[in-house]
Amino acid sequence: MKKLFLFAAVMFSSISFSSCSEDGNKESQTSQKLLKQIEEISADKTIYYDFSYDDQQRLAEVSIHGGYIHGDVDFTYTYTDDRISVKYNSSSGSYYDAAFILDHNGYVTEFDVNGTTRWRYEYENGYVSKKQDNNSVTTPYFWTYRWENGNLMEQRNSYSNSTTYTYTDKPNKLNINLFDAQFGLGNFGIFAYVVFLPTNFKGSIPSNYPASADNSNIYYEYDDEGYPTQIVGPNANYILTYY
Repeated sequence: MKKLFLFAAVMFSSISFSSCSEDGNKESQTSQKLLKQIEEISADKTIYYDFSYDDQQRLAEVSIHGGYIHGDVDFTYTYTDDRISVKYNSSSGSYYDAAFILDHNGYVTEFDVNGTTRWRYEYENGYVSKKQDNNSVTTPYFWTYRWENGNLMEQRNSYSNSTTYTYTDKPNKLNINLFDAQFGLGNFGIFAYVVFLPTNFKGSIPSNYPASADNSNIYYEYDDEGYPTQIVGPNANYILTYY
């Protein structure tokens, strides 16, 4: 379940789920470039992630193929005023229908899977501060998030396990939150579900590129405009191309 960390979630900037908030939270970055493909190269396999968009530059589909553990996978996205729906289908036969429920300001308040609420969210100063597992029956299970200067500095779960982060001085220009999903580049895990679910929701996007998660360093190569063309994580190398 932790294979794909570079998405890391996460968590769509110029995919533009909603307008930017006044506190500088970049949920809808005006990126001039949209991510087209990520090639993940590890010791034993290569995986390709292909991104396509609708006419409003919102994420429409993500296709995964190559050596992905779940086979060939497709995520498709549809949008209404109060939710973003995601359909997941895999050549292995697994599938689910998910929905991110939005409040009137465009913040995700809950995440539903196949009609059942899985997580609920709280915010502080425009950023996610808590994720509550709605399926906890006896002992409540939750995660808390501490932000400084627009960057997630620490996440901690209800068992006091934590991850701390440092950042580069480069502003984050990516239109997909690669650092939220379990893709190995931060693993914020705020909106990530079942290994890899690319998002870019307001309140979850770091202002800068992460330089480390605990003791695991992350390295970048950039083009002339400051967009990453290569990211080197603890377990894989990622080649990024843009439209």
